Amino acid sequence: MAAIAENRVYRKIINSWSMYDWANSAFATTIMAAMFPPFYRSLAIAAGLSEPDATAAWAYTTAFGLALAAVMAPILGAISDHTGGKKRYIAFFVALGVVATALFVILGDDNYLL
Repeated sequence: MAAIAENRVYRKIINSWSMYDWANSAFATTIMAAMFPPFYRSLAIAAGLSEPDATAAWAYTTAFGLALAAVMAPILGAISDHTGGKKRYIAFFVALGVVATALFVILGDDNYLL
């Protein structure tokens, strides 16, 4: 009986992470890889940057974001593990990502740096 209950818990964990990975992969391929780079570049060009400078701005922005994630991920992971708030933290950062993506609509020619 204990093995059946353990198997259900294991399957629930695997299914939860699979659904998270599925949703995250869809976001990464559609928004981060296909839609946002040309959108960012067009906003930067409309703000007065040259085409090469707009492409460079995208590269620097991406590099900064990845460096920030590389530095913060172990720290936030340790905090999450220590406090036992994994679901709470992932919900917060998912909500932050959803809100940030939804706020793309307020970006205009004068505020591409947002």
